[in-house]
Amino acid sequence: MKKTLALVGQQGVGKTTLANFLKEKGVVTVFVEDIKDITEGHQKEQNEQAQTKKIIERIRSVDADTVVIDDIKKISQIKELKKNFSVRVLAITCDDKIRLERLLAKKPSLAEKRNILLDEKKTYDIFKLVNQADMKIDNSGGMKELYETANRVFRSLLSDS
Repeated sequence: MKKTLALVGQQGVGKTTLANFLKEKGVVTVFVEDIKDITEGHQKEQNEQAQTKKIIERIRSVDADTVVIDDIKKISQIKELKKNFSVRVLAITCDDKIRLERLLAKKPSLAEKRNILLDEKKTYDIFKLVNQADMKIDNSGGMKELYETANRVFRSLLSDS
C-alpha cells in the first residue's frame, strides 16, 4: 500500500515550502492547488468530492511508494484517502504574527488580510486536522530549521506507517 503524507495547516505556515523541499529531494508530491483548477465550476460539496477523487487518481497514477500531498483542508478528504492508502497527517504550525507577516508579504492589502482571516474561519476543518495530526512541525524559525526538522519527521512518519 502506498505511503501518503498529507500536509495540513493554516495559510502561510509553510506547507507548500515544505512540499517543494521534499519534491526537490525526489519525493513525489501532489499539489492540491493544481487539482483545484480542474474541479472549478462544481457546487461546493461536489467540488470537494471531485477534488478528492482527482487526488486519489493522481496518487494511484504515480510510480512511487511514497507520495506527499500539499494542503489538504477537509477531514472528509483524509477519511477518503485512508480508505485507499496508508496515510499519515503532518501539521505545519507557526506563530500567528510570523504567519501574518508572511501572508502580508504575498498579499499586502488590508482587504486581502481580512479575506485571509475570513477564509480560515470558513475552513474550520483545518484547525481540527491540525489537532488530530500524527505529528506537528512548528515553522516559526528559519528555513534551515524547517528543512532539518522536516527530514527527521519525514523519515519517522514513513517508517512508522
